[in-house]
Amino acid sequence: MRQLLRRSLLPILLLAVPVTARAQEATTVSGRVTGEGGNPISAATVTIPEIGLGTLTRDDGRYTLAVPGARVTRQAVVLTARRVGFKPRSVRVTL
Repeated sequence: MRQLLRRSLLPILLLAVPVTARAQEATTVSGRVTGEGGNPISAATVTIPEIGLGTLTRDDGRYTLAVPGARVTRQAVVLTARRVGFKPRSVRVTL
């Protein structure tokens, strides 16, 4: 049990697609949450707390968040992944 709690989420793989046309279009943030050895972490919560958005990872560890253009424009935000039994991991991304 202790060993499980000491494990941490490895870096979150991110792909941020910038808004290209109008400010009202959504920006998509997607990626994959993995643990040690590159194993996917399913049912992890991935959130952007500053704007109140979040989602869960699928069985393959992948997630997608659609950020409304009106909420964020070229703003740096923190993306956080959490899962019971793992230490939370955060990365800064620019939308």
